[in-house]
Amino acid sequence: MAAKGKTNGSSFPAWDATRIWTNLNWSNPDVASLVKAQQKNVEAISMVNKVAIEGWQAITKKQTAIWQSALEQNRIMVQGVAAAHEPSDKLAMQAAFATSSIQAGISNVRDAHEFATKTTHKTVDIVSKRLIETIEETVAMVGKVDSVSTSAEK
Repeated sequence: MAAKGKTNGSSFPAWDATRIWTNLNWSNPDVASLVKAQQKNVEAISMVNKVAIEGWQAITKKQTAIWQSALEQNRIMVQGVAAAHEPSDKLAMQAAFATSSIQAGISNVRDAHEFATKTTHKTVDIVSKRLIETIEETVAMVGKVDSVSTSAEK
């Protein structure tokens, strides 16, 4: 299949794709099986898209809630600082606000990362499951073709 020592201009061997299929006598392909396999591929892609969209929608909702909470906390802090008369009180309020904002920000980033990771794992699981099914379907299809061509030769 690969010419010994020859490459196609890259570090990969030059493959003759036509030789890969020469031993496969596929005179009567099972079109129904091919169509069914493609339908399953489209369904898997649709599921992946649905999971990804749902994930991004959930992250967007979470970000909206985070922004609304941050704005409300900022409003409360500004009112508190404005009402305080002593500079030390104002500084203490601002320091407490900064500390809680940093802690909330880190927590929010962790939550978003965890959620994005879960969504990614779901999509990878769907795709890998479909890839395994595709390989199994291909092996079964080639086995059917091989058995048909063997019985036709007899």
